[in-house]
Amino acid sequence: MIEKVKVLSDQNIVDLALQEYGSVEGLVSFAKRNSIAIDADPDIDSQLDVETLDVVKTDVREHYIRLNYSVATGRIDDGIFDDTFDDTFE
Repeated sequence: MIEKVKVLSDQNIVDLALQEYGSVEGLVSFAKRNSIAIDADPDIDSQLDVETLDVVKTDVREHYIRLNYSVATGRIDDGIFDDTFDDTFE
């Protein structure tokens, strides 16, 4: 069964995979279903398809639903590393 998920502020595709599939193991099928890259930052307020038959960990997904919890760790485009990391070891 296909459901829709709305992308919230500070959510990236990894967050959405964890939230909707219960594990990041659902990332590839989620990205493929929505024709987006696995390192994408989907547009905020966009609606993405979730195939509930592909859920990896139903207990985790149901826990997030029960708590009305949305995973939002930040946008990938915001970057993880700052200027502290350089080419010292190249």
